[in-house]
Amino acid sequence: MSRLEETGVEGKRARWPGVVGVVGIIVAVLMFVDQVDDLLALLVLSPETWSRWLGPKQAEIVVRLMPPVGWVAVAAVIGAALAVLLFIGSMRIHRHMRSGVELCRRWSQVTIAWAVIQITAAISWLQRNADFISDLANGEWQGAAAFGVVVALGVMLAFPVFLLVWLSRPVVRREYATWPTA
Repeated sequence: MSRLEETGVEGKRARWPGVVGVVGIIVAVLMFVDQVDDLLALLVLSPETWSRWLGPKQAEIVVRLMPPVGWVAVAAVIGAALAVLLFIGSMRIHRHMRSGVELCRRWSQVTIAWAVIQITAAISWLQRNADFISDLANGEWQGAAAFGVVVALGVMLAFPVFLLVWLSRPVVRREYATWPTA
């Protein structure tokens, strides 16, 4: 495939690095804000705060069903670190720097592994709390919970899988092979 076929205009740079870079930057910022929010909630929302907001009975349920504080903290720090890695990689792709491709590949691989760990933890949490949740939610909540886990996994994997596939395309590989390594 000639340069004309790849870009549409002879001598012009491909547009995909700008698009993929900006989308990655947006995803990274959203990920980072979400993780900071989780950490702030951990620090600010005490059982007393929940009780003032929801009433004692509902607050007791919320507090009981929350994941352990250590897990929330570790997950938020890992998520924030992954967001920073994606941000840097996406900025570099946007600037047509080959190192951004490698960073985004690494981000994708680690994010996929982290998503599997998080989903496994969520399933384990659901199993541990199944009796209590069943007492709260009459009916077939298990189907809705399983659907929620599948949707969450799909959302968590969409961009990393897209990046791995996109960056493996021959036309894309030829493009970033011409970029500086820095």
